[in-house]
Amino acid sequence: MIGFQFVAGGGVLGRDLRWKTCDREYGRARFFEKKNKAVRSFGFEPVKCSLTAGKTAYADVKLPENPNLRRGTLPNGFEYNILPNDSPSGRFEAHLEVFAGSTVEDEDQQGIAHVVEHVAYMGSEKRERLLSGTGASTNAHTDFHHTVFFAACPTYIPRTGRSSMVMALDALLDVMEAKIEPARVEKERAAILSEMLMVNTIEYRVECQLLASLHAENVIPNRFPIGLEEQIKAWTADDVKRFHRTHYRPNNAVLYVAGDFDSVDKVEEEIVKKFSNLKNYPIEKDVAKGTLKETRSRHFPAVVHDWSNLITPLDAPTDVRLFRHELLSSFSLHVYAKNPLQEVKTMSNFRRSVLRKLGYSALQIRLNMAGRSEELAGDCPFSTVEFLDQDSPREACEVRSLDLTAKPSLWRVAVRVAVREMRRFARYGFFARGVERLRVTLLNMSQQSIMQHDMATTPDRIEDLMEAVAAGHTYLTPDAYYELLEEQVLDISLEEINEHIKDMCSHSLWFEPNSKAPSPNAIVACAPTSIPDLTTDELMKALKEAGSEPIEPPKDVDVPQSLMSRPRIIMLMQDKNAYWVSSKVNAARTFMLGKLMNGVAVNMLRSPKKSGRACMRVTCPGGRSVEVKSLEPSQSGIPHGAVALGSATVQEGGAIGGWSREQIELYCIDNLVEVYAQVEEGSIHFDFIFPSERFPSVLQILRGLMTDFKWEGDAFARGRESLEQRCREVESSLEERSKAELLKLMTGGDLRFSTPRSEALQSLTLTDAKDAMIAHLATEGTELSIVGDFEMSDVADLIRTYIGSVPARKSSILNTLPRALTIEENGKDIEVEIPDTDARSVVYVAGKMPSGWGYNSDGTHAFLEKNSFGKRAPRDVLLTDTKARRNHPLFAYVGYGLLREVLTRRMFSELREEANLSYEANFKVIGFDNVNGGYYLATATAAPKNAKKALEVVKRTLAALRDGKSSITWANLENARRSVTGRFEGGMEGDGYIVQMMSGMQHQSNPLKAEQLFEDLLAVTDSVTVRGVPLAKQSLRSLRFSRLLNCALLVFYTPQSSG
Repeated sequence: MIGFQFVAGGGVLGRDLRWKTCDREYGRARFFEKKNKAVRSFGFEPVKCSLTAGKTAYADVKLPENPNLRRGTLPNGFEYNILPNDSPSGRFEAHLEVFAGSTVEDEDQQGIAHVVEHVAYMGSEKRERLLSGTGASTNAHTDFHHTVFFAACPTYIPRTGRSSMVMALDALLDVMEAKIEPARVEKERAAILSEMLMVNTIEYRVECQLLASLHAENVIPNRFPIGLEEQIKAWTADDVKRFHRTHYRPNNAVLYVAGDFDSVDKVEEEIVKKFSNLKNYPIEKDVAKGTLKETRSRHFPAVVHDWSNLITPLDAPTDVRLFRHELLSSFSLHVYAKNPLQEVKTMSNFRRSVLRKLGYSALQIRLNMAGRSEELAGDCPFSTVEFLDQDSPREACEVRSLDLTAKPSLWRVAVRVAVREMRRFARYGFFARGVERLRVTLLNMSQQSIMQHDMATTPDRIEDLMEAVAAGHTYLTPDAYYELLEEQVLDISLEEINEHIKDMCSHSLWFEPNSKAPSPNAIVACAPTSIPDLTTDELMKALKEAGSEPIEPPKDVDVPQSLMSRPRIIMLMQDKNAYWVSSKVNAARTFMLGKLMNGVAVNMLRSPKKSGRACMRVTCPGGRSVEVKSLEPSQSGIPHGAVALGSATVQEGGAIGGWSREQIELYCIDNLVEVYAQVEEGSIHFDFIFPSERFPSVLQILRGLMTDFKWEGDAFARGRESLEQRCREVESSLEERSKAELLKLMTGGDLRFSTPRSEALQSLTLTDAKDAMIAHLATEGTELSIVGDFEMSDVADLIRTYIGSVPARKSSILNTLPRALTIEENGKDIEVEIPDTDARSVVYVAGKMPSGWGYNSDGTHAFLEKNSFGKRAPRDVLLTDTKARRNHPLFAYVGYGLLREVLTRRMFSELREEANLSYEANFKVIGFDNVNGGYYLATATAAPKNAKKALEVVKRTLAALRDGKSSITWANLENARRSVTGRFEGGMEGDGYIVQMMSGMQHQSNPLKAEQLFEDLLAVTDSVTVRGVPLAKQSLRSLRFSRLLNCALLVFYTPQSSG
C-alpha cells in the first residue's frame, strides 16, 4: 500500500495528527536552538540536552495555558470558555455541555437523557428563530458522560447585519429553561423510536458488544444512550421534567464559544447577562457518589473501573467473548487494556504523552509491515489492523486496543501474526535508526502543523478544547505545543522509548507461558455464523499458541532519501521532449491551466492560506465505466471488476523500480506523503497530500507509478480479498444492498454501477488487473490538479522534469468512454428483504434527472440556450437579468445544490414534524462530471410498519413542489443559499474539495467546468435568491423538475427473522 495512513495522536495533544515525513536535511543545531527558544519563551532556563539525556530538570513545571482562552464561572456555578478563532472567517460556534449523560440515569430511566436532549432542543422556539433564514445550523448528541447542544452560526445575520450571538445564546439558554410539553414529548418519542431502529446497524451492535466487554464491571453496558424501547414508550412528560430539573442545573453545565467575533468582552457580557439568573434546585439523589465522576472529574461518567495492571495467571478465568451474527462478513479480534486517564498539566505529563505518540506510531508501522510480509506467501492475514492508545473521557479511562479484521478462513493466521508482532515489539522495542526516523518525522510534522495552525477550523478547535477540559489537560497554544514537542522529542532516549513500548504492549505478553504480565481487560472476537471452528476455547488456544511461538528481533529496512539518482534527475531536466505546449495563467498569477507535450494536463491553484501544504489529485478518465456491462460471453473489453482490482492491487502494493514495497512505504512516511487510490464510475483518482517542499518526492512516486510500478502477486491477492470483503459487506448491509438493487433496476442491470462480483474477481488474473491499470496510466488524458502554498513557476519546472519526461503514450480507452448515463423509467415500487434478527427499513425514491451540470442523457442541456451557451455575466447583471442568470455556466450546478437543500429540509419537516414517521431524510442529485445524465435519490428511514406510509409522504412532498402546490418561502431559499455558500467556503479551507472541483477542467466533455467555478460560484448563488421568492421559485422549477416522478420508487425493509 502506497503511503499508508494511520492516526498518531489522541486528545488535545495531537488529535488526528498524521505522521508522514522525515527530513534529514534539517540540522540538529537548528532544533536545539528552537528548543532553547521555546524554553525561554515560557520563563524556563535552557537545559542542555542530548538524545540520551533522560528527564529534564523542570519535569514538574506547569504547562502554560493558551492566553487567548477566557475562562469564567458565574456565582450559580455555570462555567464558560471563550476562544477566538477566525477560521473560517465570519462564523462561530456555541456548545452547551450538560453533564447529564446516560450513566446518571436510574434503572427505570434508560434512555431518558436522550429524550430530554430531543425535547429540550427540538421543542425550542428560540432555536427555530435562530434557524429561520440566518444560515445557522444546530444539533445535539447524548453520550455516556454528557449531552451537548450546539449552534453553528454566521457572525452576522444576512441582510440585517445584526450579530447572531444573542440568538445563539438564547437558543442554548432555552435548553436550560426548557418547557416540557406533552405534545413535544409525544413527537420526540416517535422520532426516537424510529432512530432506535435505524441506528441498530450491525456496526452498532458490534460496538455495543465491545463496550459491554470492556466495561463489564460497571454500568456502561446497561446505559447505552439510545435506551430501552419499553421504558421510552412508558414515560410521561412529568418523568421527563423530573430528569431535566435534576440535571439541567447551572452548576452542572459548561458553555464553550469559539469562532470569529468582534470582542471576547462582549461575548462574556452576553453570557453573564443571560445565564446568571439560572437557579440550582435541590438534588434528590447523588448519582456521582463513589464514582470517578465524584473522585476525579464531573466531566466523567458515573462509573468505576477495574484496571489492567492486575497480574493474573494465564489459566485463570478470562473475559473472552464471542459475538456471532449472520450479517457479519469478517472475523475481527479486539484486545483491550484500560488504565486511569492521566492529566497533562506538567512537563513530565507532556513527556509521557510524547512517548505514547512515538510508541504506538512505531507499533502501527510494524503491524502494517507484518500484514504484508513475504513469509505469508500471498495470504493477507489482516484486512485492517490498528493499535490505539487513546484518552477516552466519555468512558473515564485510557484505552489501549489491538483491533484487527480478517478473512474468516484466516482467523488463526491473523491472531498468530498480531500477537507475535506485539510480543516482538514488547521484547525488542524499536531499533535506533527507526526511532531516529520517527523522531525527525515528528519534528517535521510539528513544523507543518505550526504553519497550518491558523487554518484550524472552529469545529476542530472547540472539539480539542472540550476534550482538554474533560481530560484535565492544559490547553496550549499550537505554537507552545509544537515547540515543547520539539524539545521533548530531542531529549527522549532510545532506552526510554523502548521502556514505554514494553509497558504499552505488556498485556500482549500475558499470552506467553508462565507470564507475569498484566492481563487484558477484555478479549472479544466477532465473526459470521459460518466459521465452524471458532469458539471461545479455540480462540484462547490460538492466543496461547501465538504466545508460545519463538520470536526474533525485527529486521531494519534501508529507506531511500531519493527514488532517483542525481545524474538521472539531471538527465530528465535536459530531456528535450519535456516541455509545455500550452500554459494559461490568470492575471493574479494564482491559477494555471497547462498541458505538457506528452498529453498530461495540469491545473494549479496557488493558495498561501495552505501554509506550506499541498494536495494533488491525479485523474485518469475511465474507471468502472470502461468495464463490460455484463458477464455475457458476447461482451468484449476490460473484464468486469478488473479496474477496481487493478486499483486495489496498486493500493496494496507499492514496489517501484528497484525499491521494495517496504522501502516505498517508509519513504512516504519519511516525506510526510499520504497517497490514496480510488475508483469511481468515470475515473481513477490518486490523491497525494504532502508538504509543499516535498514536491520532488511526490512527483518521483507518481513517475514511478506511471512507468516502473512492480506488479506483485501478493499485492494482487490482498487487493482481491479487500474487494471480496466489500462484496460481503454490501450483501449484508441494508443500506448498501438497497442502493445496489436500486442501481440495478435503474440501469437495467449494468454491472459497471455495482460492486464487483466475487465470482468475477476469482476469475481475474494479475495480468487482467495490470492491463486495466496500464490502460488508465497513459499520458494522454491524465490530469494533475494541484492546490497549495507554492510558487507556480517552481512547481511547473518540477512537473516538466519528472512528469513531462514520461514517454508519451496514447490512451486506448479515451474513445471508449460512455458519454451518457441511461436511466430506465419504469415507475415500479419494489420491495427487497434482507434477513436480520432486528427489523429495520429504509425508503428510496429515485429517478432520472440531468447531470449535476445540467446535461440530459441525450447531450442537450436542461435550460442553457445554444446561442449563449455558458456565457458569463458580471454579478450586477446576474442579480437583475433572468436570462443572463439562466445561461451562466454555473447556474445548474448552483441550482441543484439549492434544490437539494430545499427538498432535504422539506422532506424532513413533512416526515418527522408533521407525520411522525421518520428520523432522517435527505435528497441528492447524483451524476458524473464527464457523463451526460444523472439521477436523483430521495431517502427516508422509518420503522418497517411505517415504511409504505413514509414512501407516500416522500412522493407527495416531491410532487407538491413539482406541481407548485407547496410554496417556497424566502427563509427556505435563504437557508438553502447559506448552506450552499457555507459548503463552498468550508470546502475552500480544505484540500480535497478544491482538487475535486478542479479535476476535469480540461476534459472536453464538460466545457462548463472551468476556472470561473472559484470566481463566480458565490455570485451565482447570491443571484438566485436576491430578487425574492418568485424569481427563486422560477429558477428552481426550471431545472426540468417536471420529470421527477417518472421514476423507480423503491421500499426496502428487513423483516424480523427467526435467526
